[in-house]
Amino acid sequence: MHLPTRTGCLALLLVVCAATLTGCAGGDRSTDQSSSIAGPAVAPLSQDDRVAIYAGVIRQVVLKDDTAGGNFPKPAVYVLRVTDSSVGDPQLRRTGSSTLSVVTQEAVARELSDLPARIEWIDRRESVPLAPDSTVEGGGVIITLGEIELKDDTHVWVPASVYLASLASGGRTYEVAKSGGAWKVTGTTGTFWES
Repeated sequence: MHLPTRTGCLALLLVVCAATLTGCAGGDRSTDQSSSIAGPAVAPLSQDDRVAIYAGVIRQVVLKDDTAGGNFPKPAVYVLRVTDSSVGDPQLRRTGSSTLSVVTQEAVARELSDLPARIEWIDRRESVPLAPDSTVEGGGVIITLGEIELKDDTHVWVPASVYLASLASGGRTYEVAKSGGAWKVTGTTGTFWES
């Protein structure tokens, strides 16, 4: 019986590793800006879809889910241009971040031009000055958006949070659905946090 030499074993091991890595490299190489669940292929979102989804979520937060029932005066709505998917449902423990393009920011602001508040995009929360009582100086709120997660061709989840003051903040993950060609917030995943 002929046993392989040490060199032969090493060569065989390298071939097996190379074959394994080649098989793994054939996985999903998509550059889609949104994550999706395993299952049937889901078409990537268009730029118009992303704008409509983010505008709908911001509108929901500003008008209803500002932790004050939508009654908090907001002369300014500061929106972070860098997404953070950990801000929504704390039980889902999502991660993910990207910087929204200038084109997306401008289009979202146009979609929200009817709101009684100006939309301002910011790089960091710390760039918004706070009053001594921890509210946004001059009034307003800070909104953080998460990545859009595709559930299927007409349903997505979007984490979002709002800051009014150190003890008046909250977040949740919104369910947004496309019906009749329009994206609308239809609910949440059910869990939210407030401080």
